[in-house]
Parts: sequence; structure tokens; C-alpha cells
Amino acid sequence: MTTKWAVALAILTAACGKSQENGAVLKVQLHSGPQAGLSTVSHAKAIAAQILASAGVRVDWMTGKNRPGAVAVADPAVAADMLEIMLDEGVTTGESGLDVMGYALPFQSKGVRVHVFMGRIRASYGTYSDVVLGHVLAHEIGHVLEGVARHSSSGVLKAQFSVQDLRCMAIHPVVFAPEDVSMIQAHFPALAAAGTVPDGGSH
Repeated sequence: MTTKWAVALAILTAACGKSQENGAVLKVQLHSGPQAGLSTVSHAKAIAAQILASAGVRVDWMTGKNRPGAVAVADPAVAADMLEIMLDEGVTTGESGLDVMGYALPFQSKGVRVHVFMGRIRASYGTYSDVVLGHVLAHEIGHVLEGVARHSSSGVLKAQFSVQDLRCMAIHPVVFAPEDVSMIQAHFPALAAAGTVPDGGSH
């Protein structure tokens, strides 16, 4: 994900998958600091929701912590059946590779289960940060919904986005590959029935 959007937008080609509108509901609480920008986060959430709808999952975005300070703060009172996401502005110690834009903890049962490196996304993609952020959110949420640490050869759960993927994002969201849709649909209903969303981690 290090390729600049200036290159990605050079040729706007490639057919992109369409998303579905109905599905099981996933409650998500996203915490962000003021640097993220309200419009950037709002557009990113809409993109992520559209991508997740391609796997039959509807997202119910809950209000997270957005405080005057520079650091986003997790909510200790968050419900057990809610997926908690943190947008981190700084570089997180222990995460190798400057092209890593986030990570998920698919086997963790509570607390913040997705971290996204908002500072890196903004530095790498500038005015297109909202589009990339939306795909990174969907990517990391996908890991949690599948309940395993794995990547696919195509779709939004690829280990890295190619130039072609970035071109596609400029036209329409890159959605989940068929095998990921199957895994999410097989795993997510069990999570919902148990009232929880699934230590290990995945980028």
C-alpha cells in the first residue's frame, strides 16, 4: 500500500465488484482523534459499510470517543457485542513495515480489536485518505469476522493493495473475494448468536 494515488489515478480502468444492501448487523464503535477529520472518517465509514455489505454484513456505527486531545481513547464501558476500533495517529511500536496500515486481533473477545494507523494513511495518500481508510477498515474488520489470521489473493483482504486495486477504488470500492464472503457468512452468524465478536493478530 505504498504506491501513491497520483500513480493509481493515472488510468481509471478495471471493473469493480458491486455490494449487497441487506445482511446481519455488526455494531462498530470507532474512536478517532481530531486530526482524522470528520468528513474523512464519515466517508471512510460509508465506504467500509458498502464493502462489508458485499459479504452480507450491515454496519451500525456507534458513537466513539473523539476528544480535544491528540489521542483517541478507548471506552471501557463498550458493550461486549460491539467491535471497537481505534484510529492511531502515531506509529505503533512493534508493527514492522511502513506499508502496514493497520492490524486486527481476530481471536480477542473484548477491548480494541482493530487498530488503524491513520497517520500513515494520511502521509501516504493525502486527499485520498478517506478512500484508503475505508478499505483498510473493511480489511481489518474482515479479519475479525472471519476469525482467522489470513489473507486472500484478490479482493479487499489481500495482504497489499496493488496499483490496479487503487485504480479500482477510485471508481468503486474493492469488495471481498467469494471465498471471503463464504467464510464471513459462515462465521459471523455464530458470533452474533453468541453475543460477541472474535490473542494473535493479522494485518
